[in-house]
Amino acid sequence: GTAALAGPASAASSTVVGSAYGIYSSVGFSGATPNVVGPTPTVTLPVGGSATPVTATDPSESVTVGPGQLFSSGPVTVTTQGTAALGSVTSTADVSGCTTTDTTTGCVTGQITENPLTATHIASTCTANGSAQTGSAAITDGVLADEVNGATTSVPVPANPPPNNTFTGVNPSTGAPYKFVFNEQVINANGSLTVNAVHQTLNATLSGTQIVGDVSCGAPATPNPYSPLAPARICDTRAGNPSGLSGSAAQCNGKTIGAGTSLTVNVAGS
Repeated sequence: GTAALAGPASAASSTVVGSAYGIYSSVGFSGATPNVVGPTPTVTLPVGGSATPVTATDPSESVTVGPGQLFSSGPVTVTTQGTAALGSVTSTADVSGCTTTDTTTGCVTGQITENPLTATHIASTCTANGSAQTGSAAITDGVLADEVNGATTSVPVPANPPPNNTFTGVNPSTGAPYKFVFNEQVINANGSLTVNAVHQTLNATLSGTQIVGDVSCGAPATPNPYSPLAPARICDTRAGNPSGLSGSAAQCNGKTIGAGTSLTVNVAGS
């Protein structure tokens, strides 16, 4: 018989995935229809990708539910860029502090407020190429207010939090429990990576979720190299060894393989 050996092959996606947004909030009073804001601003790679950055900017953001101010910030910029030909995708989200103090929006100059979180800058980024996906978040001057035994304490947030860095506590201004995940990283069903700089979950009088700095990246996988090898005859069961095999290759000369049976041979060489 004749055997041919080949290296592994892999099927690679021909599409690139890239998107980003600044803020998304879906929060409401328990049992009531949530107040939805965003996602805004938002960008998405077109089919086939883009070799130049796709960019969107909002001058400021504000989220209010009832009398409560849930979020306020200054300028927000999001970008995404990448093509299959380039072999990589990069998405970014950048949220800055308020440019002025405004009591109607809860803005304090230079500050981002997401009660009970304050910071001066929040950013996230992700990059995907044919062999890897990476993501990160940056929280500048981040502080969480927490109530412990009736006293308010300040909990610093890492400037470069590790993936899925989770904090729980009690909001001193409302008495409600909270959960924050910084640099939240999720692998999606299509294989792309999503990074949320901040993901807050509320589950008390107010319930819902709020995300700041969402970026997603996905790129075609790099195919494994394929090296076809020339077929080589390693056994000839015909009488007289008409193939002229020698050495270990001639070991089955004169032997036959009957229906439903097998013949074991040793294969050597390089």
